[in-house]
Amino acid sequence: MNKDDNYFRTLNVLFVALIAGLGMFLALTYWMIGKGDFPIMNDPETNYILSTIGILVAIVAIPLAFYLFRQRGENSKRYSDRSDKKEIYRSAIITKLALMEMAGLTNVVMYMISGEKQGLLLSIMIIIVMLISKPGESQFMNDF
Repeated sequence: MNKDDNYFRTLNVLFVALIAGLGMFLALTYWMIGKGDFPIMNDPETNYILSTIGILVAIVAIPLAFYLFRQRGENSKRYSDRSDKKEIYRSAIITKLALMEMAGLTNVVMYMISGEKQGLLLSIMIIIVMLISKPGESQFMNDF
């Protein structure tokens, strides 16, 4: 096993852990609300505000994650050393996944507080976008 295999395997472990954490939190919240064990707000105005916050966080965080990733990829082309590029790639993919997870967790919390389905649906969509963003050597070679 070479160094690149371990490098990308480590990034994939982190990737799976972030998605699993978000998915488990979402599933637990959905189960608790469905069971009726979780008190949700019944104030329509507050629920609207919470839903709007969740949507806005997703609208800002996801494009920002992709933009920062692309910028770091473009900046890494100045370097010729593969190890320097790998460090930049690791930082970029962690930032990208962390921003998307932040948006997902925000929407799960908004769903938890309000019971509004928008938070649930946005969290599921964010998990799908995260799955599309799986780190790998081909992505590294194309973007960095």
